[in-house]
Amino acid sequence: MQKERKRINIVDIIIILVILAVAAFFGMKFFGGAGKNIANPGEITFTVLVEAVPAESYENLKDTLPSKAIAGGSYIDCEIKSVTAEPCIVNKIERTHMNNPYVITEVAPGGDYVNLTFTITATVNLDSILTEVGTQEVRVGRSHIVKTKHFEFTGTILTVDRAE
Repeated sequence: MQKERKRINIVDIIIILVILAVAAFFGMKFFGGAGKNIANPGEITFTVLVEAVPAESYENLKDTLPSKAIAGGSYIDCEIKSVTAEPCIVNKIERTHMNNPYVITEVAPGGDYVNLTFTITATVNLDSILTEVGTQEVRVGRSHIVKTKHFEFTGTILTVDRAE
């Protein structure tokens, strides 16, 4: 009896190559690979206004600052330095139904509300036209998500101090 010799055919080679490519892709994605190198690093300072936040939320977050910002599940080179609160009057809150965006309900709010102004510093590439912090572009008037491991708010960028 002869022993049969197992041969690798072209289909086997293609399957092995696809598996290696997928493994390399996920390895680069999850373990960092070639991170973003900043050619000309510089610091920017910007402020973000978040309107009509319950005063209780402000009381809970103010003691967590300063804090590193996060994006994509990891820390970024950005720090929320401080927050200030100014009282505001909220007459009604409109909420959109999560399954049907055409259904909007109005709620009469109870309790005190404040407008929050966050002061944030970040390291960016000064050679770039775009000022990107994590995955977000920083420009006056744009919406910005202020996110740490303790809280997350969406506001509007009021000021950007960027060295030229």
